[in-house]
Amino acid sequence: MTDILEKKEISSEDIDLLLLNKAEESLWLEFVTGKDLNPDSEASINKISILVSAMANTGGGWIIYGIDTRKRRAFSYSFVDGNKVSKIWLKGILESRISRNIKNLRVEQVFFERKPEKSIILIKIPQSPDAPHMNWDYKFYKRSAFKEIVMEENEIRAAYLKTNVTEVEFFGIINTNGVPILSEGKIVSISFFPKFLVRNISKNIERNYKMEISIPSEIYDKSFTGIQEYFVRNEGSNNVFSVPNKNPLFQEELATVLEAKLTVNLDSFQDFANGEIRVKLFYSNGIKEHTISLSDSFRYKNRRISIEEFSRNSLENNPQQPPFTNYDFEV
Repeated sequence: MTDILEKKEISSEDIDLLLLNKAEESLWLEFVTGKDLNPDSEASINKISILVSAMANTGGGWIIYGIDTRKRRAFSYSFVDGNKVSKIWLKGILESRISRNIKNLRVEQVFFERKPEKSIILIKIPQSPDAPHMNWDYKFYKRSAFKEIVMEENEIRAAYLKTNVTEVEFFGIINTNGVPILSEGKIVSISFFPKFLVRNISKNIERNYKMEISIPSEIYDKSFTGIQEYFVRNEGSNNVFSVPNKNPLFQEELATVLEAKLTVNLDSFQDFANGEIRVKLFYSNGIKEHTISLSDSFRYKNRRISIEEFSRNSLENNPQQPPFTNYDFEV
């Protein structure tokens, strides 16, 4: 049911569906009656920031003000009075009472029948990389069994240590759109020059990482400098290259790990059509694996290559040289 809430614009009809389907509360979804969002009550304001900070410290989620529940399921409307409460006011309260600010916090207000007194306020709390967040009372809260409880000292220490962990992702491949050698309008061979990229998506410097890249042996060009030195083993019909980092990867930095040359002709077309590149990224906090379909990822003139486009003639039969100076790079 929370898929309804992931839309860019949430309508009253979307919220109607939550009630119609009797959406159930969970660790990541809580319904609160409208009367509990009272700007004239200090206790109400305090409870708001405790609930939001607890969710931010427990993986994020949704809080929806203006819905009453029965047996922890959405039951009926209990609207927020939009004449007294606005999303701007609420966001200001949360920013002033929760330390460190929760990035990408989303607050939405939906009016029913265009009447401010019949409004629903939704708060989307993302999974925060800056957790733990301290509340206005100098305490740290977490969610447990539908309640907000104070975190123990060891939990706070563990949460702070988690923020010092690096996170690296395989960003993808930058490659040319195919550089062909032609003979009488047919492809004799076509080459691609992929660059394999990684990105540091954490707030910490990653000093040690490497990437293993497995490429069908009939496809990669063995004469292309810069790749052969990283060869480590064979895996079936693929050759595996292990490329360590040469420099630290700084926060939000994007770096090229390896550039290769892949060449396809009539003899190697089936290896290309059915083949895959497998990428395994090792870094301080784990291992990530990705599989890339060759025929889906490497295209000529923005379309998949078919075997009918290839010439059976050899390169000696008056080939047209490829336009090496006219690369068309894509991500």
